Amino acid sequence: MARLKLIAETSKASQGKEELYWLLKQVDEIKPKTIVEIGVDRGYSAEVWRKSWPKAQVIGIDVNSSNYLHF
Repeated sequence: MARLKLIAETSKASQGKEELYWLLKQVDEIKPKTIVEIGVDRGYSAEVWRKSWPKAQVIGIDVNSSNYLHF
């Protein structure tokens, strides 16, 4: 869990650090293989998913077609 806390604390995502850490702990319980984020904006939270679960497929989409991420 210390790894997830560090990821949350150093993230550029717009979520509050404590909120993001709470969310990471919840998602970690299911050990995701694929994560889809709708509304990625600059991709900061998608980067959090990639760092937290490097073996998972992370897909992010946004209404701005230039904001499509796939890790």
